[in-house]
Amino acid sequence: MKKWIWAVLIFLVAGVVGGYAVAHYHEEQVQYERNITNGKTAIDQTNYTAAKNYFSRAITIRKDDQQAANLLAQTKMYMRASSEFKSNEFTSARGDYQTVLTYKKASATLKQRSETKVKLIDKIKQNVKNSIKN
Repeated sequence: MKKWIWAVLIFLVAGVVGGYAVAHYHEEQVQYERNITNGKTAIDQTNYTAAKNYFSRAITIRKDDQQAANLLAQTKMYMRASSEFKSNEFTSARGDYQTVLTYKKASATLKQRSETKVKLIDKIKQNVKNSIKN
């Protein structure tokens, strides 16, 4: 009789531990997806600092996730390029905007905004050249 009690007790403990592990894993997956979605929404709303924070949180959940790593790196590079652009460092900004375009599994919105900025920088450089000639 004691063997049955031990068997039932072991079965119950294993079930509780297994159930907790499955629930915990599922919750992490939901948090990861929520962070990625919120980060992309923040990019759409031009809130790059928030996007960077969301992607960082996603990486803490999935350490080796390429999508979250690319989104974070792309967002950081876009922020750097924007800072350089505002400081009239057009050559550096153009290079960084072009780097933003190279990321795979990343934000199409940031790629589109970077293409627009590269074209704008090219126009600015052309206008400067034309004004020097005149």
